[in-house]
Amino acid sequence: MTPVDSGSVDSGAWLVTISPEDDRAHSGGLLRLRAHPPKPVFAPPPPEWPAPRPQPGAAAAARALGVLDALRRDPGDDGTLSIPNAPGPVPDAPHHPSVWDLVLVIDTGASMPAWYPTVDCFVACAHDLPLFADVHIVKLHSQRPDDADDLFDAASVSSAGLTLSPRKKIVLVLTDGVGAAWSGRQVWRRFRQWSARYPLAVLHLQPHADWPRSALHTRPLKLRSSVPGGGNGTIATREPEESAATDLVPAAPVAKGDLIVPVMELRKPWVEQWCRLVLSDQWVQQQVLVVPEKPEGAALPAQRAGETGAGSGGTAIGVTEPAAGEADRDAPLPPAAAAAAAPADAARRVVAFLAGASPRTAQLARLLAAAPLNRHVMQLVADQLVPFSHPADLAEVLSSGLIRAVDMDFPDDAPADRVTYDFDPGVRAELLSRESWERSRRVAELVERYLSPSVKAVEGLAQRVEYVSPPDALVVDAANLPFVQVELAVLMAMPTGPHKRVVRQMKDKIDAFLAGTTVG
Repeated sequence: MTPVDSGSVDSGAWLVTISPEDDRAHSGGLLRLRAHPPKPVFAPPPPEWPAPRPQPGAAAAARALGVLDALRRDPGDDGTLSIPNAPGPVPDAPHHPSVWDLVLVIDTGASMPAWYPTVDCFVACAHDLPLFADVHIVKLHSQRPDDADDLFDAASVSSAGLTLSPRKKIVLVLTDGVGAAWSGRQVWRRFRQWSARYPLAVLHLQPHADWPRSALHTRPLKLRSSVPGGGNGTIATREPEESAATDLVPAAPVAKGDLIVPVMELRKPWVEQWCRLVLSDQWVQQQVLVVPEKPEGAALPAQRAGETGAGSGGTAIGVTEPAAGEADRDAPLPPAAAAAAAPADAARRVVAFLAGASPRTAQLARLLAAAPLNRHVMQLVADQLVPFSHPADLAEVLSSGLIRAVDMDFPDDAPADRVTYDFDPGVRAELLSRESWERSRRVAELVERYLSPSVKAVEGLAQRVEYVSPPDALVVDAANLPFVQVELAVLMAMPTGPHKRVVRQMKDKIDAFLAGTTVG
């Protein structure tokens, strides 16, 4: 098939791949049968829980990388495939093992837990592609300060061979672009080092229309690589012919030494278009990040404050540095000391969030106010109680500035029976006051059904919420405190009537435990 210069991912694909757009199981094509399935990057929920749904199209996007198998073909190869240990006579043609690795740099920032099922799906599908001898995972902790020594996991960077290994690699960054590190320099310095040797691109988990609200401010350019499979330094650029194109960033000349990083949606057509760039010498239109060789002031892609909200009517989520002494209310999951806003301020913040959020996101936030929170419970509520929910809805809640991490010693493997997130003071009560009793009861039923086998504190929770009746003999301890605090907030939001006294007694017991005293 002759390649066609389509110029955009929406004007027709130049490649015909075996991967369907809708992630259906398919037959045909080559897959690598490995001895062991890939271990999930992030801990899954308990086996008896419903499996969280990944973003639609994630599997198809991963399989679209299969066309890169052309990179490992020897010039003298006759096109036949030799399968080791196959029955029958040994073929004459030698087997050419893959010499390419895939390195997936995975953001673990504040809002990324919403995308963990999508990341695991993508990793599992990429693991089966025959091109890649190994699939390496490097975690990027984008919520940490720019000068942090552990912004990238040093051990995984070394294991992936990103420093000295002679093996060829493809480097893909999976992120939603929310995190303080995107406004710093260390990320781009690392990407510049890696992309000097290997093709490097960003897979943006948010839809393209929502990119202006993230830290990654892209612009459309036409790209052409002079070396198949070459690093980003081999990419030439030119402006698109369409002068009226709607750009996220005003057009500016690309200077010599600027780092060009293609950015794609996690969708098959976008990935195919990037594969065209890697494999051919054709001009391909892509959304890109242009990072100056020596950025000064607001030259970094995440620091163009005047351009945030272009085309979206919104503001960037937690991607700019607050002024000295000013509380950064938009920063996702701020530290507990900085996040303790007065409950009187909670109403204003909740009203502002609900006014700008999508209907699904607003509904999800109100429902989560009735639940003890960890990423497994949040995904459970979203999947079971919010029709047609998308990971972006939960990501928007996590990046709202209304919620914070409270127990994240091991965030990637946090068990489902621990509370690891909480709303800022006063926020949960404000959200519950805007939710119906019936919906809060449905959340209680869901929590009791799946958490009660491991958390005694939620046994009978649905009945207590239905009849506004706290437990008769409540003994508050460190283990059940986070759960009974949420239950108290739900009960206090109900029209208590004759139950007001017993609800007050429950509150007194919790307050006494926190104060280190006892209530008779």
